[in-house]
Amino acid sequence: MENFDYIVTKKLDKVYWSYDPEKLCKQLERLRKWALAGIHIFELPAAINNSYNEKEIDFVLMRYCYYRLIYFLTEKLIIDVKADNLDDDIACAIENNLVLSPIGCGVTDDDIYKLCKLILDKFGPYCNDALFGDMTAYDVAKEIIVNNGITKKLLVKAIINPL
Repeated sequence: MENFDYIVTKKLDKVYWSYDPEKLCKQLERLRKWALAGIHIFELPAAINNSYNEKEIDFVLMRYCYYRLIYFLTEKLIIDVKADNLDDDIACAIENNLVLSPIGCGVTDDDIYKLCKLILDKFGPYCNDALFGDMTAYDVAKEIIVNNGITKKLLVKAIINPL
């Protein structure tokens, strides 16, 4: 009887975790458009020139990296969603985390770190292409987490590699 319960539970989990590729693709495309708007709002170096102190400059750059990471990641994920090549774990992470990423003035340091951890934990295989010159999206996320924010290296890479 236990074996039967296990099989039923697995089947129900599979039904529960199945996703609608069309709906998920629309959500990702909407998030990608908002991320592009965020990139233009925090256009570097103009945003840096309008900042008052070093802490504000770091936050502006972190937001810029946040939007660039979302824009980059959604582009890669949309390809797999359209081809229906996502495994259930990635689809679940997209639905429960990525598409719920805040956009606009409500983005906090915690939101940025959460996205970076999500990239390191779940979306690493999608983030191996260059984002800022020779830095991949994975490298950028790792740099932000390891250094608790922005480094001068990341600042320079972001400025000389605009979208």
